[in-house]
Amino acid sequence: MAENVDSVTAICHTSATDDKWYVSYTQVSNYDPDSKTLIIQRVSIYNTPLQCGMEIFPHIIERSEMIFLTVIYGPSSVLIRSKPGNLNGELTAEIGSSGDGV
Repeated sequence: MAENVDSVTAICHTSATDDKWYVSYTQVSNYDPDSKTLIIQRVSIYNTPLQCGMEIFPHIIERSEMIFLTVIYGPSSVLIRSKPGNLNGELTAEIGSSGDGV
């Protein structure tokens, strides 16, 4: 899924009536009123892992296995600088290079 583009929906299958959701190890409250469904409208790299939990005894929460999302993201911006006199019609770049001196 693409960061800040795609949404994700997770459903907790328990018999509990007050499920809890954890996003990136922190309890969240932005789920549907039934507490079974978590919807993240614009997923980000900070929305993983997901976990559902239920209170089995007062203040004792049993959590599900972690669900890790694969979020594809790219650079915020790309800037390529060149000196047109040195190109000879060809622009080369290597991954990880800063482009200094080109």
